[in-house]
Amino acid sequence: MRDSGLVVGLGSHRPSVIQYANDHQWDVDFFMTSWYNLAKGVKHVQATQGFKEEVFDDDDAKYMIQQI
Repeated sequence: MRDSGLVVGLGSHRPSVIQYANDHQWDVDFFMTSWYNLAKGVKHVQATQGFKEEVFDDDDAKYMIQQI
């Protein structure tokens, strides 16, 4: 990607993914993250059901800030 003149990034809703990349010194130019880890909630939702409730935990934002 860099040979094509592009920057290399990593995006995730999960702070653990960003932590893993940092711990293993992945060579990325930027992270794109979400303050809230919505991936830790419901794993499967039927198309007709939709999300009835999303949890916005302030501790998620604090943890993501530590990672980035």
